[in-house]
Parts: sequence; C-alpha cells; structure tokens
Amino acid sequence: MKNLCYLVCFILLSYKVLAQTPDWKWYILDGAAVQNFNTNANTYNLPSQISGFALTGVAVPSLPANNFVPSDQLFVIYTDSTFSIKDVSSNISTNGNVGFSTNALVKCLYWTDKYDNEDLPDNMTINSSPVIISNTNLPISNTLSMIVHQNAVPDRDVVAIIPKTTLSKCRSPRFSYDKQVFKTLDLFDGKPVFPFNADDYSTYGIIDLKINNSINYSFVALETRDIFVGPQDSTTLYLTCELSTGISKHIDSLRVPILAAHDPNYVKVKCVSWPENNVYTVKYEVSCFNDGLAYAISPEIKMTLPSDLNGNIVCVDSYNIGGVKYAFNNSNKLSYNLISGNKIEFKFLDNLAPNHRASIQFCVKGKPGVNLLDAGISLQPIKDSTNFNGIPYSIDNFYDIKMCEKTRFPSVCNCNCKKRVKNHCLLRWFNRKKKQ
Repeated sequence: MKNLCYLVCFILLSYKVLAQTPDWKWYILDGAAVQNFNTNANTYNLPSQISGFALTGVAVPSLPANNFVPSDQLFVIYTDSTFSIKDVSSNISTNGNVGFSTNALVKCLYWTDKYDNEDLPDNMTINSSPVIISNTNLPISNTLSMIVHQNAVPDRDVVAIIPKTTLSKCRSPRFSYDKQVFKTLDLFDGKPVFPFNADDYSTYGIIDLKINNSINYSFVALETRDIFVGPQDSTTLYLTCELSTGISKHIDSLRVPILAAHDPNYVKVKCVSWPENNVYTVKYEVSCFNDGLAYAISPEIKMTLPSDLNGNIVCVDSYNIGGVKYAFNNSNKLSYNLISGNKIEFKFLDNLAPNHRASIQFCVKGKPGVNLLDAGISLQPIKDSTNFNGIPYSIDNFYDIKMCEKTRFPSVCNCNCKKRVKNHCLLRWFNRKKKQ
C-alpha cells in the first residue's frame, strides 16, 4: 500500500512538472540559456547574466534581390523589470546570424517566429560573445496599458505585461483570466509573476498582485491550454482593484485573439451543406498573407485534401487578391490543377503586394455515404503550404467549425456546385485535360 502511495505521488508530481514546462520558444530563462532542447549543449556559452547576445541558425530566408524577408519577433525581459519587443526581420543576415546589445541584464528571451515550425531549437544556438554579423542596440519598449507579448495559441506561452502606471492606481490590484483558456506558468524563479510576489488562486483564474514601488513593469506568465480554436475566438484579461470584499473597480482589460498558430496563413472550413444523394459538400477558404517587404510573384497554394473527400469533384466559388474579390468566371488571375492523390494546386496569375492578403473559396464533394458532420471525420487538409518566390511555407493555422455550427446548415453556405455554371467546375476541366 505504501508503494502504491509513492507511485501515485510520483505520478502527480511528474504531472505537475510536465504541466509547468515552458514552451520551446524560450531560449533564456532566469538569466541562463535553456539547454534541454538543443542536441549540443556546448553551443550555449552564456554566463549567468548577459547584456548582449546573438542567435545563429535562424531559418528566416533573406533574399536581397527583392527584399522579401518575413519577420520574426524577439521578446526580452530584463532583470530591472523592463522589456523589449522588436521585429528582427531587418537584422537577419544571409547566413542566419542576428546579434544585439542591450542596456540591461537579460532575464528571459522568447523568439516568436510567424511560421511555427520554421526555427527549430536543434538548429538554433545562442551565445553571449559570438562573431556578430548584424549588431544593433535593442531598445527598451514602452506601453501605458496592459499588453501581451503574443496572441494565444494552444500549448504556447503568453506573458501579460502590466505597466507600473496602471498598477499605481490601486493598492491591491487583481489580475484575472479565463481558466478554461489559460493556466498559470511558473516561469520566473518558480513563480508565475515577475518581479514581485503574488497570491496565485489559479483554481479561480485570479492572481492578487503585491505592489513594489521599485518595479517598472509586472509580467504574468500564462500557458494556453490545448483548446478548440474557432475562426474569431478571443479571450479577455482583466485588471481590477479590490476595494472591499466582493466590490472591485475596473482598471484595465485586454482582448487577446486565440489563434490555431502564429502563422498568418490559414485554412478555414466555411460550412457543410445538406447532403444530396447521401453526398455532403464542404466549403473551404484558404488564405495567404504577404508579410514581406516586396511583392510575392504569382504566389501558390498547395494542399492534399482529407481522404474522406473526393478530390476529383471540386468547384472554385471566388477568390481575392490584394483586397479585390473576383468571381471564378474571371479566371485570368487564378489557375489551378488537380493531381492524383487528392492534391490541389492553386496559382495566382498576379503579384501580391506587401501587407496584403490573397484567398480562395472552393467547394469539395465528400465521398458517397461519408457523413462529414461526424465528429470523427477530419476536414483538415494535410501538407498545405504557400509558396512565395520559390520558398514554401507550411500552413499551420486550421479553423474547423464547431459541431453546433455544422448541424445548423447555414443557408448562405453556397456549396452546391450544381448551381454553378458547369464550365466553372474543376471536375470538367480535369476530365477535359485527361482526354487531350
């Protein structure tokens, strides 16, 4: 019996440790480099306190010919309770090195890449005194209201940043969050709050902050739970002043978008239509965003449809490039190809300007007898990617519709390809190509 108790305690302790593991985008924690994600720990050569650093092995491409450089973001917390948030795309060199000097000692460093699988820890190293290719000063950031260092993404960490000016409005500020979305993360010296103590009532989604006049900002570490993400989901963080028991005053609040990934590209299920002859139809929207510095030349989108769909029966409804929407009968700006194995390739015949989006809405028939409303049927494409100027990027962001939304069968779904002009259907184009 005693051994059984030991075993249960060990399992509970192990679960607690695993639940408190920061995500792998942290490269410095509590002033020391994180080594457990790198296959070669010797590549980390950091003293306990650093005031400058460089990252090597950054996978962001640099194309001087057209300045197409997708941006990443660096988030640094300093020991004096200040912080820096900086877009580092302009500091990436062709060999993947980026270096910075700082005005304060580094406590924590987080690297947010817009494409989540781009900079893998085993390929990146960090050093306090390497050969710095692009050495720049990392300026201190400022905010007058509560912000977060990144949007909420399942299994990714979020740090709320609260300025001293906001905290000074109250002697007993209370930070609250939706415990169905977040859980506290003991990130700073084994605690969820830096640089001062707090009472953590995580069962209720509440943290009571204890003010210290010497601070500049307060940082609250949260971990996003592994939750279902809809296309427009968000959550709100609140900061209130507890005046007395049960009475509080609003100080600040922040709406935080919940994304499936930090990737700005996405695939979304728009709706599922009524079945005809026991065949369902699903309508997708796939979208890509040019966050580079120059035009993306004829961007491409590729994907493999789920096996429960019939990749030979596809209809394009409409498409949009650079903010201009086109019906599919205006096909002079979009081409497409159906490939065996449920693969689809789209290619825009126009260039996509920086900070603009392109998207396609199309419908796909399910296989006969397959109920696409079944919770066990996945509608998520695989191997979906965008291709900008010869560089492929996987699409990590997928938005399904909830079961309650699926069963409503929206009347505006417009997924019935039979209502379209037949010449618009990819099936007829595919069959015509086979006969040639």
